Amino acid sequence: MASSVLSSKSDNFLYDGRADTLYISRKKSGEKVAGSIEIANILIDITSEGRIVGIEINEVSEFLKNLNIDTNILNGIETASFSVFPKRNGVLYFFIEIKNPELHRKIPLPVITPENFNRQSSA
Repeated sequence: MASSVLSSKSDNFLYDGRADTLYISRKKSGEKVAGSIEIANILIDITSEGRIVGIEINEVSEFLKNLNIDTNILNGIETASFSVFPKRNGVLYFFIEIKNPELHRKIPLPVITPENFNRQSSA
């Protein structure tokens, strides 16, 4: 696990090293999360309009290790963001981008969603 306890240089992400959790938000001012869907160690926040506004990855160090990504990227994160592209059959493709002073990675993350999940993802 990375050594950083809490790391956030902006309002759009938070890394908690003790909980080993990375949360990234793209919620607009005034938007409210209406609900969340948990899939394995991933929590997806959505608005009442179905817009995906947040993603939380629990056990993020293990997640990165499984992808052969150096977990040191979690130390001193400068920016973190995500994009999401809905595909057929309830699959969402997330692209998570993490950058620290030494490393910059774009991580693909396909997520299969429940059948009743509203897959709108417009920015």
